[in-house]
Amino acid sequence: MILNVDDRDNCEFSFHACDVLRWHECVIDVSKIKHQEEVLDLFDVSIRKTLESAEDRLLVTRVRLVGQTPLATELLRNEVKLRSDLQAVAVMVAREQLWLEDLRVRVQLPKANTNQDLDGPLQSVTEVLGELRQSSDAEKTIGNELDDLIKKLPTELRNDAMFSALPVNDPEWLANLVDSAAAEVHARIQSDQ
Repeated sequence: MILNVDDRDNCEFSFHACDVLRWHECVIDVSKIKHQEEVLDLFDVSIRKTLESAEDRLLVTRVRLVGQTPLATELLRNEVKLRSDLQAVAVMVAREQLWLEDLRVRVQLPKANTNQDLDGPLQSVTEVLGELRQSSDAEKTIGNELDDLIKKLPTELRNDAMFSALPVNDPEWLANLVDSAAAEVHARIQSDQ
């Protein structure tokens, strides 16, 4: 904000942006997509609009995928590849003006798909994961399991950096961990059948 005061004490205000970078959260609702590649198209459209308003400043963006989709398992299982694909789109569209800070996949299968007739190991896994998701002490159960693994690490590896990478007390992180594990197990069982 620039303030000009004349001889008669009249003030005139004018806004001038002084920032060198802008933060952007790109929330993509995947409820209506039919193919994983559509996420890339939606990201492309979103960042083009945001880049226009960034006025040649560096843009730091976090992508969040939300919604219910039959592709939930595929999106959760392919998160690393999807992150690479989004980074490629960012480079293609914005060159060095855009930095992809993070990708958070927070998607679910549609309710209709979760009650389908399952048999064998897929049904067992679905039931166990359903119980875990609905359990009031799921965070404690998963936290205890992870604590046991962490205790087996050498002391020099158990530091603040490791705990920031494994935020066992964050309910959102734990829910995403369960969803990612479920997607991986379901995909492996289905590929073996």
